[in-house]
Amino acid sequence: MTKGTVKKALWFSLVFLVFSSFTHLAAQQTLAVLEGYILMEDESPIPGVAVTAQNTETGVAFTSVTNSKGKFVISGISPGSYDLTAFLQGFDQVTQKGITLSIGSRKSIDFKLKPSTLQENIVVTAVVPTVELKKTSISGLVDRQQIESLPLLNRDFNALTFTKPGVSEDAFGDPRSNATPQGYGETLIDGVSNEELVNNVGRSNIPADAIQEFAVITNQFAAEFGNASSMVRTAITRSGTNEFKGRAAYFYRDEMLDTPNYFVNHESYEGPKITDFEKSPYKYNNISGTFGGPIIKDKAHFFIAYDGLFQTTYNTVTSPLVPRETVPQPFTGHQLLVKLDYQSNLDNNFSLRFLYNPNRTDDMYVGGIWDKTTGTTWDIKPMDIQLNWTLTPTKNSINEMRLLYSTRNQDFYSTNYPDTYNIYRPSLVTGKYSWYPQWTHEKRYQFIDTYTIYTDKHTFKMGLDVASIPMDAHVPAFSPGEFDFSTDAPFNAQDPSTYPDLFLVNVGPSDFPLANIAAALFVQDSWEISKRLTLNYGLRFNYFKTEGYDIKAFDIRHINPRIAFGWDPIGDGKTSIRGGWGTFSSNAMSNAGFNGYVLDLFKFDIVIFPNYPDPFADNPFWALMGVTRADMTISSAGPLRDRYFSKENVVAPYTSQLTLGFQREIFTGWSASLDAVWTKGYHLMRNENLNATIPGTYNPMTGARQRYADNSIGNQFYESDNGHSDYKAILVNLGKKYSQGWSLEASYTLSWSKADVERENTGKSDNADFNWTREYGYTNSDARHRIILNGIVDLPLKFQLSGIFFYHSAYPWTAVYGYDQNLDSNRSDYYDQVRNSNRGFDSMQLNLRLSKFFKIDRFSLQLFAEAYNVFNRANFTSIFNVHGLPLFGKPIQAADPRLLQLGVRFDF
Repeated sequence: MTKGTVKKALWFSLVFLVFSSFTHLAAQQTLAVLEGYILMEDESPIPGVAVTAQNTETGVAFTSVTNSKGKFVISGISPGSYDLTAFLQGFDQVTQKGITLSIGSRKSIDFKLKPSTLQENIVVTAVVPTVELKKTSISGLVDRQQIESLPLLNRDFNALTFTKPGVSEDAFGDPRSNATPQGYGETLIDGVSNEELVNNVGRSNIPADAIQEFAVITNQFAAEFGNASSMVRTAITRSGTNEFKGRAAYFYRDEMLDTPNYFVNHESYEGPKITDFEKSPYKYNNISGTFGGPIIKDKAHFFIAYDGLFQTTYNTVTSPLVPRETVPQPFTGHQLLVKLDYQSNLDNNFSLRFLYNPNRTDDMYVGGIWDKTTGTTWDIKPMDIQLNWTLTPTKNSINEMRLLYSTRNQDFYSTNYPDTYNIYRPSLVTGKYSWYPQWTHEKRYQFIDTYTIYTDKHTFKMGLDVASIPMDAHVPAFSPGEFDFSTDAPFNAQDPSTYPDLFLVNVGPSDFPLANIAAALFVQDSWEISKRLTLNYGLRFNYFKTEGYDIKAFDIRHINPRIAFGWDPIGDGKTSIRGGWGTFSSNAMSNAGFNGYVLDLFKFDIVIFPNYPDPFADNPFWALMGVTRADMTISSAGPLRDRYFSKENVVAPYTSQLTLGFQREIFTGWSASLDAVWTKGYHLMRNENLNATIPGTYNPMTGARQRYADNSIGNQFYESDNGHSDYKAILVNLGKKYSQGWSLEASYTLSWSKADVERENTGKSDNADFNWTREYGYTNSDARHRIILNGIVDLPLKFQLSGIFFYHSAYPWTAVYGYDQNLDSNRSDYYDQVRNSNRGFDSMQLNLRLSKFFKIDRFSLQLFAEAYNVFNRANFTSIFNVHGLPLFGKPIQAADPRLLQLGVRFDF
């Protein structure tokens, strides 16, 4: 062991001992806390009062006893509806009913007891404050009622993330926040990660009917949350109750219910309507069901949820070189969740969750100039097994342990012709796709242990989170090989002009590991300085290891301090002024390692003017001149081959966040908030070229070019940590939870987001700016204004109307020349000074659901119709960006037109 390794090991041990000295302090990421004071009529505290919170559906109970100051704290509570009972001999027993606790919430309820010899039980309806005075994060809750009632295309509960301020949508439909690239957030299910390693996006899909609720935390999350520099989403799954309950549901769509997608007149676009169209055949069948109930009343429960999607779309091969053919692209997906909950006694709660989510798509990529031989199957099989144990060792502490084992096998392979060459012609692509078959087989072992101690003024928390994610990958790029033709003319062995221009083949390895380790220690404290002022502060140490991406293991920037305050300036419990500052680190993704070392393992031989159809024989026309295949091969072993590597000692990407805002309960059940956010991103991942071509030196006729540093070697690509971003926003939210037959929520985001990266493989498009300043522009999802409304209202005759309205102002786009304007060997040089200097079109969409309920004894039936993009507005998504051509600046693609969906639910 080297001296440097010993020093690092000692440093790590010291950090661990410092954290450990705080006596196992930690926190709950999914559970709730209920606290308060029990007082006499004269405001004097009552110690020794037994306080019990009992779930109204499961009967599971949680207890505490008031201390000398009359304070009680009940922690580790699963979200749900609770009755809170206080009892002490010689006083009236008081029960407050209908206390709703949400994921990660901390509610305070004070009440008074009267001395009595009759031991009466006084029942009151709890008035739970809407504003959590100790909360300093900027977050929003999506509850069960919203998941249940709002129109939700494809039954993906994650889509409701976009109803919260500070959330935007990227080109892949994934949520983004704080101007950070894709994969810089984290999603937790029941407190463990639901992240796949390749891109750091969702690993498994979970039935919407299996989600109890989820929180969207965009800023200032506590030190207990990690692996995210932007947004954290944390969801909790449903549990069974003391009653056997079930549901069967069915959703249906087809092309007869949809409106064709076409361009319409727009105040900024006067293009012609497309009137001659055919609706593409389409079928969508979604069946789902749930069933749950007691195993042992008040102690053990089970819950099962299933969601199956059977969908077929059709793409038409339109190449003039083959007969026109419409090819079905079937998709089949299954989501199965089984959950068991058991409370062995008041101090021990266990839960076991199993999830299996296989899905398969056939004949991907077929359509247009890609014929059926290119069809690819995408087969994914995620599986999770999670065990949670919540222990209450003392009346003022709680320990929560989570164990996760998950697998995710992802396979791409040729549907129809597995061993053919991939052949590119100007008007036709045939054969197996060059990069397939490929697969990634990922496992995840995660262990989390947290512990919390409550005192009169402090909530000390400490935890350990360790995840090992081994992954094996098989990527046989350009195997058996790819032919590129510059002509559509049929091959004629006697005509040299019909031979291919290039043949590419990989002669290097195809199998490699891509593993990751993420570990963290955190400590934090919530200090109640007074009943009106709370200070939340903490520290998180992160350790990341990604194969192929050289992360510096021990760096001061991997330690994230966070401090925030919550202040009630009036003292009525209805107003909170909050603010804070902190740093937040993301784990890298395996794609960074792929760019940093796997691409360098590939060895691509390029044969110029190869023989056909046998690329390993000599071209007969060159052979006449004594030129062999070897003479025409650019070998992967040559000095001009492109190289790929990782920058040394990179720092994990992180953000610095500064926030200030307030929240106010304006009426009973109504709250309003306004927050100012400033987020700076540092050390974001991107792909650089250390030996790019000097502008003006590339000769397109000969291929000669002058390198920046060394003309005797090829491109030198490396995955770096030099990216940065800047985000400023005002976030506004106004909401009323569902009560008295209706709910309403409105959010508004005013924001500016800039960055020089969009993904981990972002590279420079224009070498004219060697310092990347031209890449630093508005992010692809930067919209100055974003407005979202959602609501539910019960109508007469057992009808219900619900809807979501989305609006965002124009996204930016980049104008390019469309050719190598500055002779740097890169096409599409920027026309403007910086990327994303232009604005396209705004987007607006209204989605509605109309339901009719029928009640028969203990059974109920719900019939509903959903309309997405009710007014069939053409929301343009792509702009033709090649300057100098007739379509420049005009839209060429639009989002979905009006879609109609019918559904039925039967509850028993």
